[in-house]
Amino acid sequence: MKKQTLKPKGEQYHDFSIFNISTTLTDYMLAFHLNKSLQIKLARQADLPVYLSGDKPLLFSLFYFIDDVQSEFHLILDMSGHDQLMNNFLFVLKGYFPEAELENVLNTISGIDNIFSINAVTPDDKQRKTGKAAKAIQFINTILTDLEFHMLEINRREEETKVKLKPSQKRSIRKLYD
Repeated sequence: MKKQTLKPKGEQYHDFSIFNISTTLTDYMLAFHLNKSLQIKLARQADLPVYLSGDKPLLFSLFYFIDDVQSEFHLILDMSGHDQLMNNFLFVLKGYFPEAELENVLNTISGIDNIFSINAVTPDDKQRKTGKAAKAIQFINTILTDLEFHMLEINRREEETKVKLKPSQKRSIRKLYD
């Protein structure tokens, strides 16, 4: 009998739509224009640490929004190259988006002033073989993995800061109405 081995796949693209946006706008201005044109509410979050190599992470600017149907929007900018004239953003949509809605997002974003290009990032199996594409796929996988951990940490902190009623307070409120 032939020996079978499990080969895990590191693909995280099944529920993500990823766009690369090239623009001269700063992160907060692009977030403002995206909010205005897509009717979303991207808000600044703590910087995203991405561990590409070594112990010292690269910091990425992060804007985040979740809507009523649990679709998530992430705007990510590499902050290591502040002196560049052109900024390259990753706009990550998590959740189910119909093809027509994704096309509408592309057309809406391309209509914003000072956006030079917007491209959908769709790695396929043929691209995985080449060196440059393989590095880009590894880079995006790393960002998506660190983004998941970072969002879990942000949600945990928000839960800790929420005001919670103690059981004794609930009883005293009930006594007022009895």
